Amino acid sequence: MKYVAQLSIIAALALGASPLVSAQSAPTVAASKVVQADARLAGKITAVDKTTRVITIENSKGESREFQVGNEVKNFDQIKVGDMVSVDYQQAIAIELQKGGNGFREKRVSESGASAPLGEKPSGTVQRTTVVVSDVTAVDTKKHTVTLKTPEGKLVTAHVQDPAVLAKVKKGDQVVATIRESIAVAVTAAPAPAKK
Repeated sequence: MKYVAQLSIIAALALGASPLVSAQSAPTVAASKVVQADARLAGKITAVDKTTRVITIENSKGESREFQVGNEVKNFDQIKVGDMVSVDYQQAIAIELQKGGNGFREKRVSESGASAPLGEKPSGTVQRTTVVVSDVTAVDTKKHTVTLKTPEGKLVTAHVQDPAVLAKVKKGDQVVATIRESIAVAVTAAPAPAKK
């Protein structure tokens, strides 16, 4: 099974440390929810395309995933078929309902990170915090959905599982989603062949 993911191992290595929404500026929060996901991918590099900067990683189950490595990775030329790679990914999403809101839809992104010194095997981490404030433009209690207007002006319909939360949502409220991601990647040399 192949998956294609944009991973610019350093810029695709993506948890911001500071919250971007201050409690002073936020109206009363009627409901909030935090969801966290952790994933680890470890495997062997089975293909390296130097032209497109795409690497293929095969895990222990034989599943392959392709990752495009961005130009931010200084040591791409050090990656070889047979090298071992591990990718640790964490994501936490906090969703808050702000009664009344402040009328401003926005999206803010902050990033920080570190990479391996030039000449070393590629490794690094990236932390990214994204805050998205959207307006509630409609609530459908029969279908258990809310329609949100994003900072880009797009309308998105979202399903709300908890009827108690849905009962608190009204047109004109705002939804604030804070997404914190952290990715760490390390490449190690291929193991030496076993002596016979």
